[in-house]
Amino acid sequence: MLLGMVTTPFILRFLDKEEYGLSTILFQIVGYLSMFDFGLGSAIARYLATSRGEDEASRTAVNRIISTSFFTYSALGILVIIIGVAAAPFLPNFFDMDARLSDVAVSIALTLSVFMGLQFPLKVFSSIFYAHQRQLLSNTNGFVIGLLNLVLPVVFLYFGHGLWSFVYTNIIIVLISIITTAYLLQRYYGYLKISRKYFDRKLLGEMFSFGFFLFLNAVAVQIIFFTDRFFIGSFVSLSAVTIYYLTAKVPEICMNLVFKITDNAYPAMVEIVSKEGGDKFKKVHQKLLLITVCCICTAFWLVLILDYWFIKLWVGESNFAGYSVLALTLILMTTHSIQHVSAICLNGAGLVKGFSIVSMFDAAINLTLTILLGRKYGIEGILLGTIIATCVTSMWYIPYTAMKFMKISLVEYLLKPILMPFILISLLGVCAYYLTNMLVQGVDINWFTFSLIGFCLTVVFGIFIWLVFLRYEFLDYIPVKFRRFLFV
Repeated sequence: MLLGMVTTPFILRFLDKEEYGLSTILFQIVGYLSMFDFGLGSAIARYLATSRGEDEASRTAVNRIISTSFFTYSALGILVIIIGVAAAPFLPNFFDMDARLSDVAVSIALTLSVFMGLQFPLKVFSSIFYAHQRQLLSNTNGFVIGLLNLVLPVVFLYFGHGLWSFVYTNIIIVLISIITTAYLLQRYYGYLKISRKYFDRKLLGEMFSFGFFLFLNAVAVQIIFFTDRFFIGSFVSLSAVTIYYLTAKVPEICMNLVFKITDNAYPAMVEIVSKEGGDKFKKVHQKLLLITVCCICTAFWLVLILDYWFIKLWVGESNFAGYSVLALTLILMTTHSIQHVSAICLNGAGLVKGFSIVSMFDAAINLTLTILLGRKYGIEGILLGTIIATCVTSMWYIPYTAMKFMKISLVEYLLKPILMPFILISLLGVCAYYLTNMLVQGVDINWFTFSLIGFCLTVVFGIFIWLVFLRYEFLDYIPVKFRRFLFV
C-alpha cells in the first residue's frame, strides 16, 4: 500500500487524467469478472478451514474439495472469457471517450477478460494456505505479487507502453503466480491430487448453496463500493474519476487495513464457532469490534486533518476533490468498517443468507439514489446515495442479526465497543483538528513538517486508545516482560 502511494505520482507523469481514470475503470471491470465464481471461493475457504489436519480423513476431504473446485472453476473461467469478450465492444458507449481511448479500451478489456478467465482455476489453490491458517505463505506470496503489480507498470510506462503497461504486468503476474503456487503446493501439500474420482457433486451443491448468498453479497459490495467510479465517469468525466480516486485513496487504504483485522481471524472464527461454542465466539467478536472501532475512528480524524496536505504534496492540489467529498468518503469508511466485523463473524458461523439478501436491497437502493442524486449533485450526490442506502439496510440488519445469534444485548453491543471509543476518540479528534490548524497557520507544509505533524498526531491517538480502551482487553496476549513498558 505504501509503495502504491509512491508509484502513483510516477504513473501520473506518463498518463493524463483521462487515461488514469480509464485505467481504474478497466481494472474495476476485472473486479466484476472475478465475481463470476458465484461465491464458490468463499465456500472453498470455509470448507477447507473445517478440514485442517494431517490425518487421512482430512487429506481426503481436502482432495475432494480442491478437485471438485478445480473442475468447476475451469468451466467458470470459460464463462468469464465469453462474458468479457462479448461485453468489451460496448465499453466506449458508457463514457465520453475520444477515438484514441475507445480503441485502446476495447482491446485492453478483451485481453484482460481472457487472462482473467485463465486465472480462475488458480484461485482454488491459493485458498488452501489462507484456510489452513498458513498466513505466512499466503501473505508472503500476495505481498510479492502486490509489489510487482505496482512496480512493473511504472517500468513499462517508462518505456512508452501506455495503458498496455497494466496488461503486460497482469500477464507476468499470472505466470509468476502459477510457478510459485505450484512450488508451495508441492512442498507443503505433496499429497494433493487433482482427479475426477475426487469430484463430488453433492459437495459442489453444498458449497454453491452456501456460496451463492456470498455471491449475492459480493455483487452488492461491488455495486456499493465501486460503481461510484462508473457513475462519476458517466455523469461528470473521466478526469473527475481520477480526482475522486486520488482523494479517496487514503481512506480506502485505511479501510482495507482495518478489514484485515477481522479477515485474518476468519479461519479461526470458523473453528471456534464449530468446536468451542458461543461464549468464546461472542468474546472474540466483541474484542474485534472494539479494536476495529478504535482503529477506524482514529483513522477518520487523522485523514480528515492530514489528507489535504498529503494530496497537495503527493500529486498536487488540483487532485483534491474537496472537504465535502473527503468527509462523505470517511463516513462510508467508518460505517462499513464497523459492520464488517459482525458480517465476517456471521459468515464464519454460516449465517449468510439474511445479510446477503439485505445487501442486495442495499445495492438496489444505492443504485437508484446514485442515479437520482448523482445526476443533480455530482460526486457528493453519488456518495450521499451510498450512505443513505447503507443506513436504511445493512447498518441496522447486520448488528441486529449478530446480537440475536450471539445473545448480545443492545447495550452490550453498542456501549463498550462502539459508543465509548467513538465519542471519546472524536472529542480528542475535534481538539486535534482545531489545534493542528491553529498551530500550522503560516507554516510552510513540506514533507518534513507533514511527517512530523502526522507522527505526533499518530502517537497521541495511539497512546490514548491504548491506555483508555485496549490495554486491559489485550493483557493476556502480551508477554509478561513487556507489560510494564506498556503500562499494563
